[in-house]
Amino acid sequence: MQRELQQKQQAAQQAIGAAQQEKQAPIAAQISKALAEFTKERNIDLLLDAAKLGDAVLIAKPELDVTADFIAYFNAKNP
Repeated sequence: MQRELQQKQQAAQQAIGAAQQEKQAPIAAQISKALAEFTKERNIDLLLDAAKLGDAVLIAKPELDVTADFIAYFNAKNP
């Protein structure tokens, strides 16, 4: 019974992961494309995702954070 429960849990996790990927992949692609356009238009050579880097970003000037600018840009192009 324990093994059956583990198999069902694994199957459920795989199904959830597949469904998440299916739904999020088009959105992630759209955001990625918009980020490429955004950085090109603003002549930004390097853009770091601090959320993914975690503690790797020790200090940054607040004016370097373009999150709000990108959100406004993205929303304007995707109402």
